[in-house]
Amino acid sequence: MDYYNKHYIRLDANSCIIKGFSDAFEQPEDGDICINQEGGRHFELLGQVNPNLYDGYGCPIYKYNPATQVISETTNAEKQAGLVARKTLEQVQNEKITELSFLCNKTIESGINVTVSNGTQHYALKDFDQIEILTLTGDIAAGATEVPYHADGEGCRKYPAEEFMVVSNEARRYVTYNRTYFNQAKRWIEILTTKEEVNGITWGTPLPEEYDNIFKSITGVSTRS
Repeated sequence: MDYYNKHYIRLDANSCIIKGFSDAFEQPEDGDICINQEGGRHFELLGQVNPNLYDGYGCPIYKYNPATQVISETTNAEKQAGLVARKTLEQVQNEKITELSFLCNKTIESGINVTVSNGTQHYALKDFDQIEILTLTGDIAAGATEVPYHADGEGCRKYPAEEFMVVSNEARRYVTYNRTYFNQAKRWIEILTTKEEVNGITWGTPLPEEYDNIFKSITGVSTRS
């Protein structure tokens, strides 16, 4: 008389297969699904004995449709959703802060438009641009009446001190605005209690009143208007 073992799978909330086993080694729990009543001693799935159920990133490879009893491979979107679901709140917070830090820097580096004597010009604000502007501002504070500088795509020219300070002041305002926004958004993210709240924040999202008041006291404007 032939003797068979039953093969079972266990699913997560998204119907992905997170465990597979034979009752030769383990007894099923409530909710486990029998996919083979006449199996061998070792668990088998889609013709593979004891297959890997997770990929190199720890994502389930297979899913099960209870309505059709069909087993298929998970899609990239489903794997990504699984990765997100397994992240801790702290991980999600850190990733969001890193994302906003990157966007803050890119926003600042993109620069500003300033109207000067020869029209509206664009000035990039990468780190070396900020350092140069700060250095030339110091020269003016020390008594220089003009300094050499250039707008994006323009040749270098001598800026009268008063004209250059228009550029310098706008650059300082822009950098302060964006860095202050990031700092207050970071503080806000750190006190949130759900991953959904954290993921709902994007660059430019109005700050809660508590943090917006601090932002306004520094920049003179509100994120909520």
